[in-house]
Amino acid sequence: MHRYKYPYDRYNRFHVVKVNLPIAASVLFLSRHILTFLFLGIAFSRTHIAINDAFGGLFDPVYMLSDIPALLVFLAMLARHPNSGRPARIAWRLGPYLLLVSAVGYLVLLGRQIGFGPGNFGWAAWAMILGTATAIGYVFLSPYARDVFREFPDAALRDDAKRK
Repeated sequence: MHRYKYPYDRYNRFHVVKVNLPIAASVLFLSRHILTFLFLGIAFSRTHIAINDAFGGLFDPVYMLSDIPALLVFLAMLARHPNSGRPARIAWRLGPYLLLVSAVGYLVLLGRQIGFGPGNFGWAAWAMILGTATAIGYVFLSPYARDVFREFPDAALRDDAKRK
């Protein structure tokens, strides 16, 4: 019999805490440059896209470098299953720190591209900075988020998962 810290509906069939919307949104937001590039590249592969000047500097391909750690967490989030390998388990357990590296990397690249003075940032840049700070704040300050990143489905459940 399992003892649950949270209501039963917050657990998945492997008895680990489910990823909630704020965690998923944080991971997606911190890997937005790569994901946007992939989705727009797939959707508009045969047409030319013109990005408004207000957002042009925010979608510079250099920012994809800062998304790589967050993308690892995104892939580990999709792989939260007993059959997942060791890399997914490690990436998930290190998830908050990988997201922090991604956020700091983005802020450094943003400052390098636009300049570090607050007067250099437009409203869109400030929105991205606020979103980045909010995502990291939730991941590190929420007890629920800490519990989610501590848990990964046990590999011993593999046989049970195959039968279902």
